[in-house]
Amino acid sequence: MNKELVTMTIEIDRDIYNQATELFKNIGTTIEDMTAGFLKFCVIPENLPLLKAYLGIENAPAEAGAQMDLHHRIFKQVFDIATKNTG
Repeated sequence: MNKELVTMTIEIDRDIYNQATELFKNIGTTIEDMTAGFLKFCVIPENLPLLKAYLGIENAPAEAGAQMDLHHRIFKQVFDIATKNTG
């Protein structure tokens, strides 16, 4: 095993885990890869404004459509990161 890797345990409700696992399987990735992709997304400095808006810290879009667009943009970037390592 690579000495640079860290093992992390995240507790999640079984029903949510099962639903997420099925969703990610249907789009060609895994919940583990998406979780790792989200963590990688979070540490890219250019993503800080999107992350702050997503978390509601600042500059969050006011209207529902803009908020949904923000969620889609972040999901796409996380998906791209997650699948880059597996595909």
